[in-house]
Amino acid sequence: MPELQEMPSWAWVVGAPVGFFAIRLLWPLIKQSLDTQLTQGRTESGLLAQVMVERDKALKRADQAEDRADRLFAELADVKAQLQIMAYQLAVANEKIEALTTQLSRRTP
Repeated sequence: MPELQEMPSWAWVVGAPVGFFAIRLLWPLIKQSLDTQLTQGRTESGLLAQVMVERDKALKRADQAEDRADRLFAELADVKAQLQIMAYQLAVANEKIEALTTQLSRRTP
């Protein structure tokens, strides 16, 4: 690696202004780009956090809806069982009514 003392003098004359202008012109662009990336990262992080909160709320609502559906299904099964019992009791009552009607019709002259 060459020593700095071995560098030609024209390299210092050309390199110094080029370096100065590069730092003077490029540094604000680099800084602006970094600031934009940081802002975008914060925004994405905030949006991701908000999405996670909304997902958790949606999962909670889905669980509540599932519990409600299970409760309603149990109630429906209970009502269905009661209706089947009532239908059976109605059939038995109709048979008894028919039997009593038959007995009455035999007794009446």
